[in-house]
Amino acid sequence: MSPAHIREPGGIDYAEVIFLESARFFRLNKENPEFDSIVALLRDASEKKLMLEIFFESSASNTIEEVKPVM
Repeated sequence: MSPAHIREPGGIDYAEVIFLESARFFRLNKENPEFDSIVALLRDASEKKLMLEIFFESSASNTIEEVKPVM
């Protein structure tokens, strides 16, 4: 998926992520131990128009668990 926008509104415990391929809003919990590195990867991919492999808590979840570059 291609990240289009990452928002970190104040006062909430997650970042919102929007992908070009979906009209849904996805969440990345700040409690995720990889939060900072995932946000950095998402922002870099958004700026460079790169695709990422996104892993969710479950198939029906909108919560991002892990992100990896597409090889």
